[in-house]
Amino acid sequence: MESGPAWVLAHAPLERMPLYVRAGAILPMGPDLRFTDEKPLDPLTLHLYPGEGTFTLYEDDGRSFAYERGVSCTTCYRLSSGNGHKLKFEAGERVGNYCPPDRRLILTVHAVDAQAAEDDPGAHYDAERRTLTVVCGNEVNYGRPWEAEFRI
Repeated sequence: MESGPAWVLAHAPLERMPLYVRAGAILPMGPDLRFTDEKPLDPLTLHLYPGEGTFTLYEDDGRSFAYERGVSCTTCYRLSSGNGHKLKFEAGERVGNYCPPDRRLILTVHAVDAQAAEDDPGAHYDAERRTLTVVCGNEVNYGRPWEAEFRI
């Protein structure tokens, strides 16, 4: 991890491009698609980078013009690291009249040590990448607020 502003000379072979992300970033990723409604957004993977940040996910059906009539929804996600040893992830209530299909939500927390996995036996820790991956349960599909905490 680097703190800025700074000049960084990164070793970047063609097969491994560096990615610089600000602290607190929440980066959404989904399956590869050729067009927007090819298949549902399943799984939705949120890459979490320790720090303070928010991200709002906008969704509609991806195939009609119903969004012009307001048929859409948003979900706000928030990251906070209160005492420096815990990373709190919050998912707000889904707002809007569109209800996306059920899906798996995967949280990948970056720049953490092995102790982050000690509280969750179902979590997977990758020591080489220093990431903790957690597959969330069905509670995330109902549009109600929920939260998770990770040791960092």
